Amino acid sequence: MAYEGAASGAKAVLTRMIAGTPAAVYAAVTDPAKLRLWLRPADFVATEVVNDLRVGGAFRFRMRRSDGEFFGAEGVYCEVVPNERVVLTWRWNEGPDDEEQARNETLLTIAVQAVGDATRVTLTHELLPNEAFVQSHSTGWSEALDALARCFPSPASGEHELSSAEACAG
Repeated sequence: MAYEGAASGAKAVLTRMIAGTPAAVYAAVTDPAKLRLWLRPADFVATEVVNDLRVGGAFRFRMRRSDGEFFGAEGVYCEVVPNERVVLTWRWNEGPDDEEQARNETLLTIAVQAVGDATRVTLTHELLPNEAFVQSHSTGWSEALDALARCFPSPASGEHELSSAEACAG
């Protein structure tokens, strides 16, 4: 599948170690109910997640900032490898940023890999139009990955499944 997007090729790459199995973490990044628990920056609440997890399937989500403003994005899955990675297009379709470049199609990859008793999550957001977008997306994704990490209990607990919504909220 061809990817269309900004010519600059600027990208954000973030990693987190999560105290869960690759299968549990993969489920957290692909199941709509679980995505709602963590897929948002710190000052937001995810209000809608639609996820048709298959190559060519649609992804759509919406979140509300604490001041009541909504942001939304949509995309199409390009690659789905169970318990390893998903690759999808990403385009903002709602939010206060009216710059046309904010609406460009970008590419998002979320990969999970076992490392000992934990899972390394690597999130790569590519084809961002410039370094300002890299910075803003890095901040938002970093806060989202922090929320994802909070969804899983510590390794000392012996648990390796997604925790409660309260735990994810932080």
